Amino acid sequence: MHPTESGLTKSRIKKLRDLLGIEWVETLLSDHEDFRLRSSPAGLWSHRHPSISPIAPLLFQYRQPGYTEEQTIPYGYWYGEPLKMLAEITDAIYAFEDYWSKIPRPLLADHMRYKLSTGELFNSFIFEMMVANDIQQRYKGYNFHPLFFDPATPKGAPEIVLRKGSDVIEVHCRSSSPVSLQGFSLDLLQYLFGCFCRFVHDSGYSYKLSLTLKQSIELAYVDGLLNQISSIIAAGSEGLRDSGSPLYDVELLKMDVPRDGMTSTEVNSLLAKDAGNLFVQIGASCGSGERNATSIAVLSVSSSRYRPFSDCILDVVRQAAAGIGSRNSHIVAAHLTRYAGWGDYLRQSSNRLKVRQGLDSILREHTNIRYVNVSSNRPEFVVLPSDAQRVDTQDLEVSNRYFIEAKPKLYIRKHSFALYPYPEDEGEDTGEDEEEGEEEEE
Repeated sequence: MHPTESGLTKSRIKKLRDLLGIEWVETLLSDHEDFRLRSSPAGLWSHRHPSISPIAPLLFQYRQPGYTEEQTIPYGYWYGEPLKMLAEITDAIYAFEDYWSKIPRPLLADHMRYKLSTGELFNSFIFEMMVANDIQQRYKGYNFHPLFFDPATPKGAPEIVLRKGSDVIEVHCRSSSPVSLQGFSLDLLQYLFGCFCRFVHDSGYSYKLSLTLKQSIELAYVDGLLNQISSIIAAGSEGLRDSGSPLYDVELLKMDVPRDGMTSTEVNSLLAKDAGNLFVQIGASCGSGERNATSIAVLSVSSSRYRPFSDCILDVVRQAAAGIGSRNSHIVAAHLTRYAGWGDYLRQSSNRLKVRQGLDSILREHTNIRYVNVSSNRPEFVVLPSDAQRVDTQDLEVSNRYFIEAKPKLYIRKHSFALYPYPEDEGEDTGEDEEEGEEEEE
């Protein structure tokens, strides 16, 4: 159901706007609209300036349903149709209203705006609510305290606490992206991709921009790079190669695209073969009435200090475990957002064994940890101290690299970021077999 058709959901979204502050929301949407008109490519609804909250594109879509109806492809941080995701996020927040309604409204508003201020914080907040919903269902006999809503919760404290008599369980949620774990900003890369895509689509040509990051980069350096490549693309020049910067090596190459364009399968094959190890995205533009892509923008980002999934996730779990006390029982929920190629990595039994052995080692050191849950876009591993049981590998998603085109199911699960019970719990068809079959054909 479209969110605007549900009176209850519409009322809650309005209440969320009131909770965040009407003046703050109006300023946010005004800034986002100015940026979108100036810098965003058509169809890329989630593109935003790094200084603008990730909630802005969702609220903008809610305010502009006519604009949304022109964009039928889900894309961005939220793996689904934007208005549906705004409704789910809002409903998830209000599912815990009994707890956060006791917090003074000005303090709560400031805290909520902070939780929604960057892509990393936004994704962490979503993950905390997903874990809270799951924990609340698993431990129904316990008093439930979602402390992540409380601005007074000290740094390093558990996000959720469960109490039942003398039994206390502390739940620690750790969500991050491999991009941030390696010292880079996911917001900046999203910003770079959208602006680059706008340049390419406006030119009508096709280009691939490859970056190898050597050090952390700031917004000013990204803007400098965009200024450099915009004139090259506008002139239809062949490209650019520069390895002299201490921050990054850059290569901009013009791509040869057939006169009749490329199908979604052909472009997705480019995506699957790309060597970028940190961040890979493709935007394709079709001419009026055309089905094939005639203007293609590829952003491929690698890190010279790249670290595999096992190292990233074990560091996250190890850091969480190091911060817990010897009292009480603990649960660690760790999440890596948008890990490029993590599904392919975990399909190899030797890699799964490496992750398992690392987690088992941490559990042996911290015997009061009940279990560790490791996920990337959806739950994959549940490691219990007693049996270390792993979810079947058929639940693994092949890739989390995304492409704007007519077959999003190639790389995006229909319910991959559900805030409520997961599809397998409800007996729904997730389309796994179809996705995997299409991958194999490519």
